[in-house]
Amino acid sequence: MNDKHRRPRKDSHDSVEPPPTTRRPPFDPAEFARESEAKLLAATEAPESNKPTAPPPAMPGGSIPDVQEVEAKVGARDALGADAIAVLTVARDDVDWFRLSHEATKLLAFVDGVRSLETICAMASVRVEDGAAALLDLAEQGMVRFR
Repeated sequence: MNDKHRRPRKDSHDSVEPPPTTRRPPFDPAEFARESEAKLLAATEAPESNKPTAPPPAMPGGSIPDVQEVEAKVGARDALGADAIAVLTVARDDVDWFRLSHEATKLLAFVDGVRSLETICAMASVRVEDGAAALLDLAEQGMVRFR
């Protein structure tokens, strides 16, 4: 290599850099820590909220108002009609908080407020009568409604 292109080496004893200075923050760190701890304790001891992460309360009378009671001789499919549209009434992220059957979970995956009962059941590979009964149970729990 050519000596002209070499950089001169710095030896550690040639120049001594002063250590970096540390400044105190513009607040009292001990007071900040106490306030943070107090806020953390207050947040963890807060009363339960009304966020939709728990099952909704039972309706008086045992039924959701927009689901009509029908005679026992009529099947769930006939009660709803194959063209009934199911609408999810809880946040989709909160569905996992509910204890649901495998069939109900499959059906809810296709409930979007647009698809008919028949389409939802076909997409979930569930018989329409079974799907209608499961969705009616979910309506009684307040998780879906029909239009």
